Amino acid sequence: DAGNIHVPERDEDTVRAERWVETGGGGLRHLSAISAVCQAIYDVAQRCSAQDFPIFLGGDHAMAIGTISGMAAHGPLGVIWVDAHGDFNTPDTTPSGNIHGMPMAVLTGQGHPNLVNL
Repeated sequence: DAGNIHVPERDEDTVRAERWVETGGGGLRHLSAISAVCQAIYDVAQRCSAQDFPIFLGGDHAMAIGTISGMAAHGPLGVIWVDAHGDFNTPDTTPSGNIHGMPMAVLTGQGHPNLVNL
């Protein structure tokens, strides 16, 4: 058990202030908080060995950025993605700015550097 990843509570003023980050072609909601949590998940995944069978629970689809990136560093990785949406939006194509609609694009190198470069 690698333990729990702590996600700090955010006061409403902080959440409201960082709700939208302009990216040139579009915007992203809660970029700093989501990228920090994805980095923490990535770090835990990096500590796993290639023989481990880790299970990560919690969060929305944006958290897959950290789990898949971290585990892919150990070698070839297969991912079965079941969703009603492709989750392949980028900051330029997102209609909402929600990062949970972008993990597949980020995992192929398309997206904000804070997420692509974990």
